[in-house]
Amino acid sequence: MKEFQIEAKVNDFSVDLIHSDSLMSPRSRNEAKFFNSSIDDDDKKLVSRLGPVQGTYLMKIYIGTPAVKMLAIADTGSDLIWIQCEPCPYCHRQDAPYFKPDRSDTYNELLYDTEFCKSLAKPKRGGLNRCLYNQTYKDETYSLGVLSSETFYLKSSASIKVPFPGSVFGCGHKNDLHSSNTRIQGIVGLGAGPLSLVSQIGTDKFSYCLLPRTSTASNKLKFGVGATISSLNKILSTPFTLGNRHSHYLVTLESISIENERVTTEESQGNIMMDSGTTLTMLDSSMYKKLTDKLIEVIGKSPVADPPEPLTFCYEADSISLDDLPEMTFGFSGGDLALKLINTYYGYRRNMICLTIVPTTHQQIFGSMA
Repeated sequence: MKEFQIEAKVNDFSVDLIHSDSLMSPRSRNEAKFFNSSIDDDDKKLVSRLGPVQGTYLMKIYIGTPAVKMLAIADTGSDLIWIQCEPCPYCHRQDAPYFKPDRSDTYNELLYDTEFCKSLAKPKRGGLNRCLYNQTYKDETYSLGVLSSETFYLKSSASIKVPFPGSVFGCGHKNDLHSSNTRIQGIVGLGAGPLSLVSQIGTDKFSYCLLPRTSTASNKLKFGVGATISSLNKILSTPFTLGNRHSHYLVTLESISIENERVTTEESQGNIMMDSGTTLTMLDSSMYKKLTDKLIEVIGKSPVADPPEPLTFCYEADSISLDDLPEMTFGFSGGDLALKLINTYYGYRRNMICLTIVPTTHQQIFGSMA
């Protein structure tokens, strides 16, 4: 077994993010068109199509020698990159074949004593001194397997596959993605820890922009030099801190305003996480109650008694229209972010309009719909 370090370094590339409810989604476009690479003027930029699934965003990568296409969730809330590998007797069902490590000339299993293995939360020593991982998530998604290295590829704007040899990832042999969608083949961690894609490709910054779900334009995930945001309009910025072994990007939420009335939080630095892998926004239960009490006061009617899980605040669609609902402004440290109605309310199965915010007794999260 050999151990490699990342050799390829790219300082400017981007990935398209397309929301599942947009006109670009696989519900309304042929999959071949949906996953085609997009074109940028700069040939040095790496671009690959991402597809959204149930509110999450799939990143298109290529793995192995010969290279095999994989579609994995882009997740800013975790570090580890992992995909489903053969043998896979207890795996999430997927449309494409599982990755076959024995058919790749560049696949290697990592040893228990390596620094990458020590970066895992609770690594275990397997047979032949292999490094075994057990990655779990709050939504009950999990992956168990062998920490390994492989050549990853991301497409350039000229459709050239740029290699990143020695990329460290989890080869999962027992997985549950807690989803019925069979396109998902794994997860790409974009946290700040050493095992994330961001850290391994050697970039010092990244940014992403999620457009309204009805937009036909591509959402972007940009790395390196191209991640700098520039606009003729005023740019709002808020400082972030790193938490949980540098896997989480935490910002400070100070208040939420409804029709110029502020609902304040129990302010503490880094009290909410920015997470592309979580669809709904999750607020502390006490903050959530203050927010929904204010919404009922402004709207003038009570929500339904039994909303569909996991949603918790809904109105019958025939009793209210989206335009009757108030807009919200999230007050972060550094400025106020005014959200459109499409960011905070969701039409559920055409018969309900629901709030895209739910209560939690754990980590507060600013989700992708917001």
